[in-house]
Amino acid sequence: MQTLGHLMIEDVKLPPGQEWVGGRDEWWFLLISAGAAYWLDNARNRSLAPGEMLILPPAVKGIVHDQSGRKSPGRQHFRAFGLDASELCFRLMGRIAG
Repeated sequence: MQTLGHLMIEDVKLPPGQEWVGGRDEWWFLLISAGAAYWLDNARNRSLAPGEMLILPPAVKGIVHDQSGRKSPGRQHFRAFGLDASELCFRLMGRIAG
């Protein structure tokens, strides 16, 4: 994962049957590039197709689960962009006050 102050960038390639865990303190924007996956949380489960974007506000707990199976291993790929809103506000206020 690359971190640029308030922004985190993660290039994720899930092996078959693996998971990416959401529910952190930042906003996350997931762009599905390839593969079969599901978003799983307490409220609902849904499939994710290539080209879809999933927007996760802070404190939403859930996982992206790879569903490619053994037939096409390692096919689930997405990019995750995390935004720490409190860090962004802190930086903006510092620039305005300075």
